[in-house]
Amino acid sequence: MSIINTFDPKYDFWELYPDLSFIEEFKEIKTRYKKQSSDVMWFIVFCYDLESKYIQLPIDERTELLSKDLMKDIKFFPTNKQHLEKAITRWQKFDTVAKRHLRQWMETLDKRTKFLKDCEYDLDTFEKLDKMAVGTAAIFTTFKKLNEELQKEQGVLAKGGAKPSLADSGEI
Repeated sequence: MSIINTFDPKYDFWELYPDLSFIEEFKEIKTRYKKQSSDVMWFIVFCYDLESKYIQLPIDERTELLSKDLMKDIKFFPTNKQHLEKAITRWQKFDTVAKRHLRQWMETLDKRTKFLKDCEYDLDTFEKLDKMAVGTAAIFTTFKKLNEELQKEQGVLAKGGAKPSLADSGEI
């Protein structure tokens, strides 16, 4: 079962995942944030785990929403970003190869979308912007293939995207 599916606000992150508490970057979270450290780790998981329900939101929206609703402080992330960076980086290093590539594509697509949104569409830029818009289909095809590979890796791709049964997976 994915770590993201075990969240329950009444459970302490460290009790559920004591094997992560000795990793230097997570130990720093535990030391710095003490009683709040469990929520801080859930914050990192929800913001940066590719299986999080929040991952489809732009990063700024994700961190703001979870700062406000989980951490009960809308300024939590901007105020603590510097202290969280090492733990976030360590968390992302647990990604599989397919997840790392998917994460890179997601970040690139977010930057590209922001860039296109901020560009003026006028006589000087329309040709380049139209060319970029046409290229979007190719980018999404690659992104879709990476996502399908990730689902295969996780064993969730069956007919209609359903989770394979024990018989389908060869376990019985």
